[in-house]
This record gives sequence, structure tokens and C-alpha cells, in this order.
Amino acid sequence: PRQRSLRAVFDYSWTLLAPDEQALLARLSVFRGGFTTRAAQAVTGATLPQLAALVDKSLLARHNDPPSARFEIPEVLRQYAAEKLAQRPDAAATHAAHADYYADRLEALAADIRGGDQPDALDRVAFEIENMRAAYRWTGAEIERAPAQALARIARSMAGLFDFYDIRGWYAEGRAVFAAAAETAAEAVAEAAADDAGTQTPLLAALRARQGWLTFLTGDVEEAAALLTAARTLAEAADDPHTLAFTLNYLGALRRHAGDLAAATDLLTRGLALAKASGDRYTVSLILNTLGQVASLQGDAAAATAYCRRALGIKRQLGDRRGMIYSLTYLGRVAEMDGRVDEARPLYAESLQIAEELDDPRGIALSQHNLANAALTQGQLAGARRLFSRTLDLYRAMGSRADMSVALSRLAEVALAQRDYGEAAEFVGDALTLAEAAGVQPARITALLAAGALLAQTGDMATTHAVMAAVATAPQLTVRQRLRLEQLRDRVGEAPVDPAASPQATVDLVFAALEQLRRTPPAPARALP
Repeated sequence: PRQRSLRAVFDYSWTLLAPDEQALLARLSVFRGGFTTRAAQAVTGATLPQLAALVDKSLLARHNDPPSARFEIPEVLRQYAAEKLAQRPDAAATHAAHADYYADRLEALAADIRGGDQPDALDRVAFEIENMRAAYRWTGAEIERAPAQALARIARSMAGLFDFYDIRGWYAEGRAVFAAAAETAAEAVAEAAADDAGTQTPLLAALRARQGWLTFLTGDVEEAAALLTAARTLAEAADDPHTLAFTLNYLGALRRHAGDLAAATDLLTRGLALAKASGDRYTVSLILNTLGQVASLQGDAAAATAYCRRALGIKRQLGDRRGMIYSLTYLGRVAEMDGRVDEARPLYAESLQIAEELDDPRGIALSQHNLANAALTQGQLAGARRLFSRTLDLYRAMGSRADMSVALSRLAEVALAQRDYGEAAEFVGDALTLAEAAGVQPARITALLAAGALLAQTGDMATTHAVMAAVATAPQLTVRQRLRLEQLRDRVGEAPVDPAASPQATVDLVFAALEQLRRTPPAPARALP
């Protein structure tokens, strides 16, 4: 009854509007979450006096909040007006104008998102995200009727939208959006003639690459690898060096996170050569940062410093403050690796400040994690616990299981230093569970080493030796992991090798030992050196 009476009110109010006001209100219903005067003029041809007249009749609300004044139709009325628009001959043209306007906005903002006024550009995308979602949905539905126009809108929107989702941590939505866009492009490629398919393949490659990275950030490592590999194949077939270099960077990053540092270096080196040859300084700086990460994990301080300094120089020139987070972070890690913790902390603090300015949750988590590591190294256990806990909360919100696992392993180290063995066992057990679920080898090794340190300190030498033997057979270890393994060797001696032992058997053994510790935490043994 309430809905019928409300509709009767709308029907009556509609009859009181002049035909041009009816037409305008119907066209304005394409907007979601409000619109600016500029947007209304571009999409519907509305003038400011016409908008003001609708405000006077309580059909529009006006908000003067920054970054710019906006108008908004109450949602129930907007739905009613959308029904009226669907009955009009200009409905498709109005939706197309709306989709074109926001594709153009994303294209215009993309340069600022990568350099220039990043915080403002990101805020503007966030402010208009409902309109951008609606425009993207309509574009996908239009692929059969107007494929060329739909693909052109996707191409214009792609870079800005990907960077927004990546920086702001909206990984799940970004993954879904790029999956839908990639399927739209794939259908167009499949249905196009050979010549047309050749022109559309680079777009499909670029979409698959972005879908792949966002898929990785949501924790699906195997699917991410498949998508990025498909993007690489498409980019190679299309002879598109720009997209290929971009894709090789993220494939390299994937291998780096998997602990396959040699493969990561090969992919990144090839991508760097392509990006340099095509004059793509942004992608050059991306790859240099990733190479710096790999070199630091390999313990090559000189190479890591050189890569990150070169990346930082380009990032400063481009105004890419987001990219500076990673350059500063790994310069800090190199300093910390050399024992210069007091030099590392200001670099981590600067990266945290930038990440907070950009509202970049991954950057914030990374910077806090590094500050926590520095605090732990210097014996500041309360500060380390606080920062690792904050980091864990951020990674949990992002759904990043591997990163959650590493944060829990570090919290276990803090609890171990505080001689709280029961809590350390809880942290390590959760860390190992997450690492196993994520299927990420470096996180698994970090959790096993934390377990080994705990078990050694509580007197379980047999399980400690099993952990050491399992870790020692890993193809590659980071500098920190090698240090932890050496500390265990100094504590309990070399681990005897059991050729029949399997990695899964070791994990099962560790879980059983941790469960025993949870139930009956022992009195402290002597601490690790």
C-alpha cells in the first residue's frame, strides 16, 4: 500500500512538470550517487537555472561539500524517473553520453593518479565511483549493439580505474570489474574478423594483466598466474611492448612473492628492456622497484640500493608518490639488512606518511610492518607488538592471507621474546594455517622458522631439527630467513637429514607440537642468542 501511494504521488507530481522538465529529470536518472553541474551539462544538456528549478520543486537536492557542489535525485524518485527514461527514444543516447563522460573523466584523471596531484585525483574517482560503476555496467551490456564504442570506453577507463582499485585496496571489486571487462573484450575478439581481432587483442591483454594482479591481491595465486600468463601470450602475439613490459613486471612480482627469485629476475630484466625501448618511464620505475625488492631479498645490498634509487629518482620526476613508498621501503630494508636500523626508520616513516596521504592500505601496512621489524630488532617489544597488530588488521581487511601469515609469525617472535609461549604457539599455528591455505612458500617458511625458534626455546629439539631440515631444502631463502636458520643452527646444532621426511609430514609434526604447547606451555628455557 505504501509503495502504491508513493507511486501515486510521483505520478501526480510528474503531471505538474513541463515537458522539458520531465525530459530533463528522466535523463538525470542515469546518474548514481549524485552529479556535478559540469556532468549534468555534458550528459543531459542541463543548464544551471534548469537544475535550480528542480531543486526549488524538491526534485533535486543540492550539496555543497567538497571537492565540488553536487546535485542528487532521491533514490526512490530516481528509480521512478529511470522508468520514464526507459520509455523515451533518447534513452540509449543518454546512457551512452553518461558512459562516455565518465570514461573521459577516468582517462583525464589517470595521469594525475600516476603523478601530479595523486590524493585529489584518487578522491575524485572515489567521489564518482557509483557513476563509474554504472557506466561500466552499461558499457558491458552494450557490447553486442555497439562493440567499437564499448571497447573504446573500456580502453579509456582502464588505466585510471586499475590504479584506483590497486592504490585504495578495493581489490575484490576491481577484480570483478576487470574480469567482466576482459570477458567483454574476449567476446569481441572471438566474434571479430581477423583484422579487427588483431586491433582488439592488445586491449584484452591489458585487461587480463590487470585482472591477474587484482586476483593475486585477493589471494588467488594460481588463477592470478594463469591470467598473467595469458596476458603475456596475448601481448606477445599482438607485438605490444608496452603491455608486455607491464605484464612481465607483475609476473615477476608474482614469482618474487612465491620465492622464485631467479625466475622473477629473468622476467623483470626482460620487461625493463622493453619498457626502456618504448620510452615508458612509468613502467621502467615499476620494474626497477620490483628488481630492488628481489635484490634485497637475495641479500644483494648494492644492487637493491641502485635499483631503488633509480626508481625513486624517476618517481620524484613523475610525481608518483605512491611509487615512492616502495622505493623508500626497500632502501630502508637494505639499510636495516646492513645493521643501520636508525637510518632505516626515517625511510619507513616517510613511506608511511605518503601511504596515509593517499589512503593506500597496502602501503600503510607495508610501512607499519617495516617499522615493527625495526622496533623488534631494537628490542622495543611493546611498539613492535602494537605495529604488527595494526598491520595484521589491515591485511585481514584486504584478505591477504600470505601477508597475514607473515604478520602473525612476527607477532609470534614478539611473544617468544616476551616468554609468552602459549601465545606464541597460537600465533605460529595461525600463521602456518594461513600460509598453507594461501599456498605461498615464503610465508610457509617464515612460519616454520618462527615455529622452530619457539620449539627450540621450549626444548622440543626433535621437531626443531625437522623444521630446520625442511627449511634447508627450500630452493631459495630470503636474507631474514637465512639469518633465522643460522640462529637455529647456533642454538641446536646442525639438523640430521631424514631422506624419507616429506614437507607435509614436517608441517603435521609442527602442528602437533604447537597444539601441545597451547595446552601446556612449559617453563622458559634459555633464550636464543
